[in-house]
Amino acid sequence: MNKRYWKHLILGIFAFSCLPSFAGFSDSGKWAWATKRFAIDTEDVEIKRNNLRLYYQDDMGSRKLRIRCDRKDFRVERYLGWDYGWNASNWESLVEGTMFYEIASQLCFLTGAQGSYPEQNPPPWAEKIIRSRGYTPK
Repeated sequence: MNKRYWKHLILGIFAFSCLPSFAGFSDSGKWAWATKRFAIDTEDVEIKRNNLRLYYQDDMGSRKLRIRCDRKDFRVERYLGWDYGWNASNWESLVEGTMFYEIASQLCFLTGAQGSYPEQNPPPWAEKIIRSRGYTPK
């Protein structure tokens, strides 16, 4: 086999690995669908002081989402690889009607942020995260 074959094989493998890889998710595992095109990792959620950190996948691949509940803003981080680490966007205000706003409205009460309260009927993905944190509604 010549060098051209190997070059095309390696490029093909790389291109395939860059495709979104969440087609087989089910709500019974670690990932849960929030919308048709947005899945949330319900197990790897970090809560520190007034901050949330979780992972999500959409058409653009896997990302890390950080929400500052007390400031009502967020930023998205993308992993660029071992050599470059994480690339973070600037902090932006949460906008009502977006998925990030929905995540904040469902989960920020877990941080104890002032003005954040549990929703009456959380969606399944949020309920799974809330229960895993040991919170039971009163």
